Amino acid sequence: MRLLLAHNAYQQSGGEDQSFNAELAALRGAGHEVHEYRVHNDSIVGRSKLKVAMETVWSQPSFEAIGEIVREVRPDLVHFNNTFPLISPSAYYAVRDEGVPVIQSIRNYRLLCTNGLLSQAAACVFTVVVKNMVWLVGFTRLSTAALRWPSLAEDQDAVQESQGARATGAEV
Repeated sequence: MRLLLAHNAYQQSGGEDQSFNAELAALRGAGHEVHEYRVHNDSIVGRSKLKVAMETVWSQPSFEAIGEIVREVRPDLVHFNNTFPLISPSAYYAVRDEGVPVIQSIRNYRLLCTNGLLSQAAACVFTVVVKNMVWLVGFTRLSTAALRWPSLAEDQDAVQESQGARATGAEV
């Protein structure tokens, strides 16, 4: 199988970096053709905080680089690990434009909570999670089964609005 693994390495190497390296080695050891796109947070040093923040939402350099790699390599699958802050969601669009399936490993809560820890007060956590899950449902068309666990009544209204919009094809 031909794979592309993408990862944004941390300034201080940790578990996600080790996991990425272990997956890379295991897949290659199993005989797969594995290509990698790796950027490193050391490149943030000295850059404008505003520009880095904007590229966390949409990184044109990553969009272009990953799109070019996918067109050249034609992987059967792209596996994303950490995408923050340098790869960004733009990479998903680049891969989608080429019609290649994506897997996203989630090893922390960064997709749901910017601090990555999901450690706010309980009421805030549910609000953050549900509002972000609703956005993720609109973005990725995930199954609504992922939304069954929240219990706050006001958040259930948001979920129902999202489901209704999805059923009618409206933008969420």
